[in-house]
Amino acid sequence: MKLFYSAASPYVRKVLVVAHELGLADRIERLPANAHPVNRDRTIVAHNPLGKVPTLLTDDGAALYDSRVIVDYLNALGRGDLIPHDASARVRVMVEQALADGMLDAALGTFRFTSPRGETQTIEPTSCVAGDRQFFLGGDFIDAKSSSVVRLVVEPLQWPAVRVISPSLSDQSPIVFKRPECKALRVTFEPTGWRVDDVYDYRITLDVDCTRADGTALVGKASTTHCH
Repeated sequence: MKLFYSAASPYVRKVLVVAHELGLADRIERLPANAHPVNRDRTIVAHNPLGKVPTLLTDDGAALYDSRVIVDYLNALGRGDLIPHDASARVRVMVEQALADGMLDAALGTFRFTSPRGETQTIEPTSCVAGDRQFFLGGDFIDAKSSSVVRLVVEPLQWPAVRVISPSLSDQSPIVFKRPECKALRVTFEPTGWRVDDVYDYRITLDVDCTRADGTALVGKASTTHCH
């Protein structure tokens, strides 16, 4: 079996824990992937149209996605009892798993974005991906549900800048906010000393209140202790 994975994904870690519990970990080849709602990894999309991790390729060539589906498959393959066969017990465990997934989905923060057309959007990132993966210093706060990204770009010799990448923008071009356009632009960007898949890990906080001359605005904050 092959698993498209990112060490930053809690859902991938859930699948790997289950694989270890069932004695299947040695049968799974891990394929590092850069799942991202905007710059999607084509190697994942070829098997999973959602372009998300985890995605499992079974030995018979099937592609499975959504961690709950993969966990159920591994439990059956390993003849485990993590997912009970009894209907009432199974429902109880699946509800508990859904609750746990909801906790994993807890937002890292909230931003209110006003587009150049005056439309307002709430961006609630649930994950952070380090800019090292796309060759810039900073990080992407990603709202997977809306496929929107609030990107912090750290320029060592200048003020940090913030970019909003959203499908709601008509021309798909990022909106850039620079320091002179912001009442507040408070940033913490510190390496934790860890490296994951050869990518540096960072502790990031971003607190912004920015409005451009055309009325485009971004207000909100987010933080994470691990972004890689």
